[in-house]
Amino acid sequence: MSDNNTFRFARSKERRDIYDLVSGPTNGILKYVRLSKPKQDFLKRNGARYVLDSFLGKDRILFTGLIPESKNTYIGDHLVSSKGIKRILRVFMSEDFSILTINIISSKKIGGRR
Repeated sequence: MSDNNTFRFARSKERRDIYDLVSGPTNGILKYVRLSKPKQDFLKRNGARYVLDSFLGKDRILFTGLIPESKNTYIGDHLVSSKGIKRILRVFMSEDFSILTINIISSKKIGGRR
């Protein structure tokens, strides 16, 4: 996997639900992520154990439900609507939840976008 597809985040000491970017593409806009439990019914019905999201100002730039794949490994998808791209993410969590590693495992152009 290319380094351009791997992001590593460390848990913030001030807010335990926030993870700050410690390595990954430096030209990206993803500087932090928030990990929480799902609140929306559709996420729960689809098997999401966690929700991963991030904002840039008031704009939500990442939102995905994380579905267990194996121990400490989860799968989610993210629609980049401005580009018409759907990305599949694999998220690895350390045993103590101090580190999250996100790999973009695929990106696919979706129909009807220009």
